[in-house]
Amino acid sequence: MITPRKRLDAVDFDFVRSWMSACRESHGECNRSVYSDAAYFPMQVLNCDTAEIEPGSKSTKYAALSYVWGKEASQVITKDHSRFSSFPLLMRDAMFAAKKLGLKYLWVDRYCISKSDPLLKHEQIKNMDHIYERAEVTLVALVDDPFSGLPGVSTHSRATQPFLKLGRSQIIGAMHDPKELIWSSKWWRRAWTFQEALLSKRRLYFTHEQVYFEC
Repeated sequence: MITPRKRLDAVDFDFVRSWMSACRESHGECNRSVYSDAAYFPMQVLNCDTAEIEPGSKSTKYAALSYVWGKEASQVITKDHSRFSSFPLLMRDAMFAAKKLGLKYLWVDRYCISKSDPLLKHEQIKNMDHIYERAEVTLVALVDDPFSGLPGVSTHSRATQPFLKLGRSQIIGAMHDPKELIWSSKWWRRAWTFQEALLSKRRLYFTHEQVYFEC
């Protein structure tokens, strides 16, 4: 007999943190980096507390965001690339999620890749594999564009889970197979996002039904 677990309306980040802790403590392969410290290159990260871009270091622990770009950017970035006047809901939700997972920093390509220095930009794009491989977790947004938030975070609600109570018994509807939701998404059909998933040691998929953890 399998005891059913009714999904909460919002993401249970404590539960997700327990998955990540189990991976860190028990999965040696997930914690083994293919890159040496000598291969480290300068990178920038987004401080989730201050909404500022800061230089990262070898010891910086961060989450990375993998998503499908929308048609237009909805934020204004100042010349020095260190402050944002506004963020799409997806980015605000990703910063919130990173903090709930105990991570102060987030890496997002649109903000953390240099726009003013062509040489640095080229170096950062060339080392995208390092960025995703070194991330503590990659947040995968299975939404259509940056104007959509992460399902189960802030204002973006998730699909209703069928639930029926009969006396002392309860019937809880099963969710879709996570692979079905992932493989049918626009995110899965993009070459660069597929590559980001392959490079990441831990992935947290945000779907319209629930979150799925993979390592």
